[in-house]
Amino acid sequence: MIQEIYNHFYLEKYLLTINSLYTQSKYRMVLQNLPELQPKSRILDIGCNVSTVHKSGLPHLIKQKFDSVDYIGLDLNEEFFDEFQIEQEFRISGSNNQIVGNCESLPLQDESIDFILALDVLDHIPDPQKSINEIFRVIKPEGEAIIVVPSLYKLASVKNRPDFSYIDNKRSTTEITSLSNEEWIKKIKDPGFQICQVTGFAYSLALPYLLWTEKQFVPQRFKKDIHKPTSGLHKDIIQIINLALSPEDSLLIDESLRQKISSVQSLKQLVLQYYPDLNEPNDQEVLWLLWTIPLTLRIHPDYEVRSEIKNSEEELLKIIKKNSNQMSTEALTRLRQLETYLNSPESFKQMGSNSLMIKVKKKI
Repeated sequence: MIQEIYNHFYLEKYLLTINSLYTQSKYRMVLQNLPELQPKSRILDIGCNVSTVHKSGLPHLIKQKFDSVDYIGLDLNEEFFDEFQIEQEFRISGSNNQIVGNCESLPLQDESIDFILALDVLDHIPDPQKSINEIFRVIKPEGEAIIVVPSLYKLASVKNRPDFSYIDNKRSTTEITSLSNEEWIKKIKDPGFQICQVTGFAYSLALPYLLWTEKQFVPQRFKKDIHKPTSGLHKDIIQIINLALSPEDSLLIDESLRQKISSVQSLKQLVLQYYPDLNEPNDQEVLWLLWTIPLTLRIHPDYEVRSEIKNSEEELLKIIKKNSNQMSTEALTRLRQLETYLNSPESFKQMGSNSLMIKVKKKI
């Protein structure tokens, strides 16, 4: 089943997203959090896709920082390692080791890897615990790993609740395991990993998914079109954000938001600091959550001198004001459920992010 999904069409989809704001922001988050790797350290990248043969891929970025590491890319399909699938200007070849294999049964010896990356992989697997156990098996004592899992992305952390079942009913996806943040952390700790760090990131790309609490705003996609991009309100918002921000901007916003949310009693208090004229009817008072979408641009440290960010924030404000009136009673109820978690500053730092970066260590 998994091999059927991760085929040539998935490769083509990945080629369209490798330079996306999210993917490049994620790569920079990883680079910032890599330990000081020793020469000849073995790094295993599980689910690397085409990144080993693409100039925008993570291996290329890591080797610019640590030129003597032994980088190993692992994925299900040998097509992902075919450099001739890549346009010549982005193509690289040569020094990366490439393994075709399944992360539920890694073709590697026990305690043979110094550092492991599993970035947005585990949610694509029916039984992620098997893969987590395998990561623990092959990593050396005192070795580390960075694991990235979805949080607010596609409302993954709440999708299993009955009130949100319409999402999977309306939309086929390659992400087949949806867990809460707490459930992911529990699974990752289970074989014996020590959690060193849990950091949410890509808030500007996460918060537009709040609109998915309204069923009509979830872009429909049938199973036969699982690799095709969708259109609609959410796509329009993400396009505005993608055009306004660079990966470096995204990380600056993340840091600014974490700092600002730490200085207030609630997320709503922060929203009202920037949008004091926000006026909600009593029966729709939870709609303030949607104003967090433009807020992410507003708090950029260079907002006052970056006209493209200012203009994009204004576009987002117009979209939110127009479409917030279309939120149904059921959507408002679902927003109130999310408000319970997101309004708390400490909870928001993780649950309000697109994804969690979980850094772990194998302590013996």
